[in-house]
Formats: sequence, structure tokens, C-alpha cells
Amino acid sequence: MDKPNFELAKKCADYVRLQQKQELKLDIQKLVVAPNIIIDSVQNFASITGQSTDIYMPKLIKGSLKIWDPKNAIHLILYDDTQRSPRRLWGIAHELGHAYLGHEVDGRNQEVEAHSFAAEFLAPEIALRYVQENLIEFTSVDISLLFGLSEEAANKRLNYLLTTYPYHTTTNEFEILRILKPQLDDYIASMKSFYTIPFAASASPQPKFVLNQAALSSTNYGTSFSINK
Repeated sequence: MDKPNFELAKKCADYVRLQQKQELKLDIQKLVVAPNIIIDSVQNFASITGQSTDIYMPKLIKGSLKIWDPKNAIHLILYDDTQRSPRRLWGIAHELGHAYLGHEVDGRNQEVEAHSFAAEFLAPEIALRYVQENLIEFTSVDISLLFGLSEEAANKRLNYLLTTYPYHTTTNEFEILRILKPQLDDYIASMKSFYTIPFAASASPQPKFVLNQAALSSTNYGTSFSINK
């Protein structure tokens, strides 16, 4: 039985990610994709064609879908504009995976590969591991803050990092890190400033990390996560 080709999915995702330049959180309106891929909201596309949105996206389908036009060799990716941004972005990334990986059917392996593509495309592994290595504590909240993933997607990405070994890097991954590194370093520095280490009078003090509320209140990363517990 064939297995999902995770290596191919990751290589394709890294290639497409490089086309996005310096964006950490990808913007749907600014995605750079192949000329034969069109991305639009189902609401806008339906208004242009004069059809009901249900014609293109039945209510049973939630999120995004891809329509293949064999006559013009066009991949049309439609998304529901009423969904929350993280959900919309993941759905589009998933459908891009189907397009770039050349999937002709929607079998289990193809779905797994498209999910793998989306995860790497939206939150590149090399960038996540770089931040992980430079923070005292690295959680799914960091992943959401950096790349705009939903709580569920961020948790899955973190679990992947914690359970996948060994990790082999490619030329494209190093280039992704080079491009994103200035923004990642800014994030790392800002998160480190959230904590202070008070000096103790004892000869062998145990470091105690205390949340720096002043630094926290001065930084806004626009996330749905609540940092205060």
C-alpha cells in the first residue's frame, strides 16, 4: 500500500514559501502562486458569475475547495470569506498543496500530503526550530503568535516538532530561515523581555522567572490566545 510522500510535500511547500518573501503571517490577498492557480472567495466568485454560492460550495463543505478546469488548465481555489482568518488560510494552503502536488484524486494519502504541505507552508519547520532553540519555553502560543495558526493547528505543529527526529535541512530551508530570521530574532528578543531574573541574597540563588507585565503590555501580536492566566 502506498504511503504519503511527506518529503515531496515538504519540498513543494518550501519552494512555494520562498516565493512569499519576508512574510511571517501570510496574507491571502498577497499570496504569490503559479499563474494557473486562481484564489478567490466563493462569495465574490458567485457574484461575478451571477450564481448562488451553494453552486460552488455546498453547505456540507466547510472552508475551502479546489475546482479543476481541464479546458484552461486552471486550478480555482475558493474559500468561505465568513470563516475566521486562521481557518481560511489553512484551507487555502491545504488546497494549494493538492494543486502543487498534482493530486488527481482525494484519497487518504492525498489528504495527508496536503495537510503536510499546509503545515510546512504556513509555519516552516526550520523557523520553528530556530525559535524553539532560543526561547526558555516554546509553546503552541508562540507558533500562533508568529504564524497566525489556529489553536488546533498550532498544537499539531508543536507535537510534530516534539516527536519528529532526525531533522534534515535543505538549501531552500536555510534560505527561508535567512529571510525570516530578522523577524524571528525580534520576536525572540521581545519574548525574552517579558521575563526578569531577580537577584537573591543567598549564595546559590535559584533563578525565578517573573512575567514582565510592562513589556507584555507594550507588545501586541494580534492573537486570539490569552497570555494572562
